[in-house]
Amino acid sequence: MEITRTTLGIAVGIAGTLFLGYCVYFDQQRRKDPLFKKSSGNADRMRVKMHHKVIHWVVLQQTMPAPIFHLLLKKLPEVSERLRASMKASGGSMLQEEDVE
Repeated sequence: MEITRTTLGIAVGIAGTLFLGYCVYFDQQRRKDPLFKKSSGNADRMRVKMHHKVIHWVVLQQTMPAPIFHLLLKKLPEVSERLRASMKASGGSMLQEEDVE
């Protein structure tokens, strides 16, 4: 059985329509879910926190001499890893991970 261009076009059109329909259905189900609304609010809070962190870094960069700021950036991963290791050793009772970020 030979597949013609017309048959292939119709099959692709039907598959595309079904996929699009599934996407619309899935999006409606997702938006109705109360857990999605709650997680969406968490994402907004995380964006605000990240914005504040960026502002703090910019202010810090502007107030420190450039060589000192670059040294701080270079040492940050090492210090962060040491802090995480000491928190794990102490059971994490000192700080929450979001306090470290």
